[in-house]
Amino acid sequence: MTCAGWETVLTADAVYTADGGGVVSATLRPVSKRVPEFVAGIAAKLTAVPGAAWSVVTANGGPALLVTAPSGPLVLMTVEVTDGRIHRVLAMRNPAKLRAFA
Repeated sequence: MTCAGWETVLTADAVYTADGGGVVSATLRPVSKRVPEFVAGIAAKLTAVPGAAWSVVTANGGPALLVTAPSGPLVLMTVEVTDGRIHRVLAMRNPAKLRAFA
């Protein structure tokens, strides 16, 4: 999805948060500015991973987006929605927490 596409589904005050567990790269602080551009950039990088597969799974009782590579899970993304638009994107990259999806 392009930046413009993300702008249609994200609230103006949307926040992106990630957890790499200190093991893999992830944002150290929540991203609250230019979130559509940031999320579009992350999606482009994940799409470029050789053999990447995207699937919808259940995590914490709700839908989530899981991106896997032949080496294993790369990220599990969940969202929080208010009034039909995403106001928080939560990206789990911590390998220890992704083992359940391997």
